[in-house]
Amino acid sequence: MIAQQNSTSTDTEEGEARADALAWQWISILDVILAAPPVSMADGVAIADLLMDSTIGLPISGVHGAKLTAFASLRDLMARQAAQDAADAELLSLFRQWVENESLFDGNPLSDEDASVASDNGKRLMLEIAAIPAHTAIGFSIKIYAREHWLHGSPAGQPATAVRMPDLPPEAVEAVFQRNMFRDALRVMPELNALMGDAALPAEVADV
Repeated sequence: MIAQQNSTSTDTEEGEARADALAWQWISILDVILAAPPVSMADGVAIADLLMDSTIGLPISGVHGAKLTAFASLRDLMARQAAQDAADAELLSLFRQWVENESLFDGNPLSDEDASVASDNGKRLMLEIAAIPAHTAIGFSIKIYAREHWLHGSPAGQPATAVRMPDLPPEAVEAVFQRNMFRDALRVMPELNALMGDAALPAEVADV
């Protein structure tokens, strides 16, 4: 619609009237968009783009009406996001403690006593991670990664934090679930990639 408005000639009265009609139609649509509460951060970015637009946004007419509503909605969205981040802060802290603990096995060989202590600490951290409710996508990604590591361990020659892919037919339901859950977790929480070493999902079976 914006492109149609910009391409409409205003050299004639008819063209000017058409451009005005398109402008009012766009303003009505804009008010509806700005009045809709954003649900995701992507929604928030879209609203922020509209508010900052040099032809229709705040620089033109300031904050009032639908724009004021949109500002309030953005504030509420950011407050909810901050609360969600804080909700899984303990879970994220425990996971990073687990990563640090597991990394002990990647250094010089541990004494039997030190290995036993590290193993007990790893189990304790896993139990705490399992027990704490996840509230965000990051929290669920942590739980997916931790559960798969507990079930399958790490492959030989890879970091102790890496997850071993079970030896299953690529088309097996369990294998499809695992690959795709891992894909989701690694996308949501990119730092998990560094824990996998070279034990990444095989390219030929990553997409099903």
